[in-house]
Amino acid sequence: GRADPTPAKSVSFYDNSRQECITKILETWDVELGYRLVFSGNKIVNRYIDLYSKRGVDTGRRYAYGSNALEVTKEESQAGLYTAYIGRGKGEQKHDDQGNATGGFGRRIDFKNVTWSKANGDPVDKPAGQEYVEIPEMTALYGYSDGSARTKIKVYQDIEDPAELLKRTYADLLVDSRPLVQFKAVISETGNLELGDSGAIIRKDLGIYYKTRVYEVKRDILGGGLVEVK
Repeated sequence: GRADPTPAKSVSFYDNSRQECITKILETWDVELGYRLVFSGNKIVNRYIDLYSKRGVDTGRRYAYGSNALEVTKEESQAGLYTAYIGRGKGEQKHDDQGNATGGFGRRIDFKNVTWSKANGDPVDKPAGQEYVEIPEMTALYGYSDGSARTKIKVYQDIEDPAELLKRTYADLLVDSRPLVQFKAVISETGNLELGDSGAIIRKDLGIYYKTRVYEVKRDILGGGLVEVK
């Protein structure tokens, strides 16, 4: 279906399921998905996946508990939380004895020899020879009971420069090193509110003052009144 403009990159699909192919697209181009069905009578005649650079708009709306928000609950999850990442980039191209590219690829590049120092303005310390980047403050809060980091290998198929690999790996770690917080709000809303739209959720007694994005909408199609939003 629709596809927003993206930088030119390449990705290979071989013996992959549809879900695996979609995951590769998300990882390579950092886009968001939309699913769309087209009906004719009571039959589905077309199925589309749309690709957005970012779904939704900032609505500027505020939903406060006790006012236009009938319910506001908060859930916190540490699933998928890591405090250190080992970055792996594109595989190094192999060459024959004459120096010609063979078309094959060997070991993936890493950022082991890239140095970061907070004293020099970098966000964290990462000495040469260390194959991972860690946020020690997050390890102290969410690491394992023995004090070690929650570590995972992250693979970036399109990155060939070790310095760029470290930057990208750290950017993802910055997001994934914190617990995921989800909000469920039942609101009185008769206007259009779509997936990806942003709005403010407020519940003072729980200390909730967040701008959040909508990831699920349930509509009363017949009545058109109460809408449940997550």
